[in-house]
Amino acid sequence: MPGNDLARQIKERLTTRQVVELYGFHPDRGGYIQCPFHTGDNHGSLKVYDGSKTGWHCFGCGAGGSVIDFVMRLFGLSFAQACLKLNCDFGLGLTGERPSMAERSALLEARRREAQEKEAAAALYREKAAEYRQLWEAQKFLSPDKLMDFLMSDGAGKEVQTTVNISGFPEPFIIRSITEAQNKEIRKSCQTTTFNKKTHQKEVETNNDLYNCRLIATCCLDPNFKDAELQAHHGVRGAESLIDVLLKPGQFLDLLMAIQDINGFSDDINEQKEEAKN
Repeated sequence: MPGNDLARQIKERLTTRQVVELYGFHPDRGGYIQCPFHTGDNHGSLKVYDGSKTGWHCFGCGAGGSVIDFVMRLFGLSFAQACLKLNCDFGLGLTGERPSMAERSALLEARRREAQEKEAAAALYREKAAEYRQLWEAQKFLSPDKLMDFLMSDGAGKEVQTTVNISGFPEPFIIRSITEAQNKEIRKSCQTTTFNKKTHQKEVETNNDLYNCRLIATCCLDPNFKDAELQAHHGVRGAESLIDVLLKPGQFLDLLMAIQDINGFSDDINEQKEEAKN
């Protein structure tokens, strides 16, 4: 019977993407596949994680786990049978014996390098943005030449993606930055214009609650609140309604704060958080 050592070696050798692809599933650019564990998943709600975070999770039915759990559920096998199947199907030739210290160190080093490469672009931009923010807050003069260098760099205006852990969810959310042009479109869609008979002028009013919901729906890549299948699963229509159903008030504010931070908003979200508590 395969022991814990064999299971550990399988998890170290195989990525989730390798396993799902071998058994006929092909993740899209976002890493999603149609979930085989519940019906009606036409758009794909099962997220395949790779790199520094392995495993899988379905936002439709809630199933998730390791590569071994995936094979167990897919083929109706026991833990031991799933380990043997993966070992055989991938020709790993594993015996369950502990790898040497040198082999283990090499594997860990390879995984560290992979994780570092995926974070490099976002880390570089965050570093430049932090430096610029410090200069601005200290009211230091930034020469035209230095400002031009920053604007001409690859980081200026480039979309940034990062992850944020939300309490109560098993996997972190993936969020992105947007441009001011996109932000204006969102705000405009949440505005209504009325005519004030007393002043004889038009007045524009912004529905801030709706704006915050649409900002989250636009900036949150994973989970995708605009996904029609996910909305149908929870019996709602529209991203705003899905956000209201899935997120608790505290989770909503934590996610909004992270999105405002990645987009460089200067408003103090903590004031909004205190207002919500009162």
